[in-house]
This record gives sequence, C-alpha cells and structure tokens, in this order.
Amino acid sequence: MQRRQILQAACASALPTFSFAQATTQANTPEAFFKDFASAHAKNPQLTPLHGVSADLQCDTLRVDGKLPPALKGRFLRNGPALHQRAGQRYQHWFAGDGMVQKFTFSGTGIAHLGRFVRTAKFEREQAADKFLYSAFNTFIDKGESVSGPDAVNTANTNAIEHGGQVLAMWEGGSAYAMDPVTLNTKGPVQWQDGWAQ
Repeated sequence: MQRRQILQAACASALPTFSFAQATTQANTPEAFFKDFASAHAKNPQLTPLHGVSADLQCDTLRVDGKLPPALKGRFLRNGPALHQRAGQRYQHWFAGDGMVQKFTFSGTGIAHLGRFVRTAKFEREQAADKFLYSAFNTFIDKGESVSGPDAVNTANTNAIEHGGQVLAMWEGGSAYAMDPVTLNTKGPVQWQDGWAQ
C-alpha cells in the first residue's frame, strides 16, 4: 500500500468524527448541542459511548467469551464521566459529565458489574431540579447558579481507588468522595484532617 492510500484511508475513517466535530462547532448553547449530538448519533453509532447513561447500572452476570482463570478473583474499579445531558441540554465537552464508578467483581467463574453515580452535592442538586444548574468547561448554563468553590461543581469523574476500607471517587479540582466498596453507596466528601474546610 502506498503512503497516499494510507493517508486517504485514514482520512476516510476519521470522516464521521470530523463531520460531528464540524457540525457541533455551530452549537453554542447546551440546547443546540443536545440536538446536534442527537442528529450525529443517529447517523454514527460509534458515538454511543459518548451518549452517556441516566441511571445506575447492575448486571449480576456479564457475558464472557472464552474461559476465566479460576484464580482471577477480586474487584476492578473504573470511574469516568457518564451523565452528559439533562432536560434537553448537553455538556459541550465530555470531561464535564457527572462521574459513575463501575465495579467489576471477578468470582473465578464469572463477572458481575455494578455502576453507580457518585452522589456529589452537585449531582444531588441537579437530580432534584432535573436540569443542569452549573456551567461547566465549554458549556454556559443560562441563569445557572453561582459557584461558591470547587466542590460546588465537583463531578468526581476522574479516578477511583480503594483505600482504607472505602472507594474514593476523585476529581482533580475538588474533594474525593467516599463510597462503600460493596454497594458503591456514596458516603460523602472526605475530610482529610480536622479543621479542613471544603
């Protein structure tokens, strides 16, 4: 294959992504971006991972192709942005989505999955209001609430580690949120020392 053919093939494979990016440059409001994304998603199923979810997830037995080693037992945790849109509005950058910690439990014979949103103060307020209340990176929420500090907009969507008998859902800009390692119920923000204020 010639270099020119390789470049042409690469450009052709990038076309759906480019078309989506080009289309969404016109979306300067969360409402317009919601419509643009829905239209792009209908034409390009590869965008499904960026669509997000709106509820907790649970599957007692995941399908496994092949055979699991019997000695493979324990928990594997992942965290990332999962809720990207509410009430006809959509964040314009995937980093802004509210965090969901996902736990894969390996029993030696199968895998169970549990995914729970981190119930940050921001998440709980927006769940109750059923709409976005705070502007985010590259997304301006008209008539949104003012931000009192980093934890007001903490999405806890960056990392999850198990430490000291709890799962810590982390975000670079604010407090870690503690979660129960079995149920993934959110316990609340972690206070690392007495007198430390959020």
